[in-house]
Amino acid sequence: MKKRVKEWIENNVNPTKVMESFLWYTFSKVSDEDMIHNLKNFRELFEKSMIDDEMEWIEKRNEKPEIKQQYKDEVKKEIEKTTDRNMKHIHKVVKKLHLDKDGWKKRLTWL
Repeated sequence: MKKRVKEWIENNVNPTKVMESFLWYTFSKVSDEDMIHNLKNFRELFEKSMIDDEMEWIEKRNEKPEIKQQYKDEVKKEIEKTTDRNMKHIHKVVKKLHLDKDGWKKRLTWL
């Protein structure tokens, strides 16, 4: 009996589809406010990580202090601009998903 059940599961349950279902279900449980809060936190972490990496790189270089500072200023400005653009895109995509209570089910084309 166990072997038969195991065989049925192996033949009829797609792990990728199960994971996809779980992810959509999980998204549907997050409130809009929490999603925005998470997006802001992610933005801060993402931006800080990128800036830290660049600052570490420039500090290792043998450049004049004014050249280093100019580079740092340019990097910060560019990273802020790029991060802002990327976060706006993510925010727009999240809003388009309409993740209401049962919205996740509509996203699963295989159901």
